[in-house]
Amino acid sequence: MTIHIILNSPPNTPVIEGPEEVWVGVEYTFYITFEDPDGDQWFLWVDWGDGNTSGWLGPYNSGETASYTHYWTETGTYVIRIKAKDIFGEESGWSEFIIRVIPPPRFFRHMKISGMLKTRPWRGLIFSVIDFDYATVTEGISGNVQLEPFTCHNYKFVALALKVHFYNKETQYINASAPFMILIGY
Repeated sequence: MTIHIILNSPPNTPVIEGPEEVWVGVEYTFYITFEDPDGDQWFLWVDWGDGNTSGWLGPYNSGETASYTHYWTETGTYVIRIKAKDIFGEESGWSEFIIRVIPPPRFFRHMKISGMLKTRPWRGLIFSVIDFDYATVTEGISGNVQLEPFTCHNYKFVALALKVHFYNKETQYINASAPFMILIGY
């Protein structure tokens, strides 16, 4: 009879990278890298610090980078905690990443926005409240800064509608441009 002994080292602590300051209600991407000392595949657990956890995700190959998006619904300081588990069940220690969630700017110019409305749409050149379940801003300026595209959740804008490119009455999906928008809630 042959006996095989598998020596398995505990996983290293994973590393998380991402922004240290984010806007409330806006999705951000975080990158997690991990190398197992034995080259084993691994699973990942993320505690976002706001009561949401990922459960075990994976498996990933040793050295592979995983990416996840998340958004916070309240301002404040949060601690993201992550750990890895190899395919033999050995777990790493926790790695921590502190993040500050702040309110976004209130005034946006030259916006191109699309998303799912919670309320009735705005039409034509009118001043109206736009209440989105989620919206993707593909173009926009805040102060003197040209914004990168971003996705926000539960944002409420007051805006002058310059042009509605598309609106679907059944799904309440809207795609529009506005010369300016003022954020009044999230």
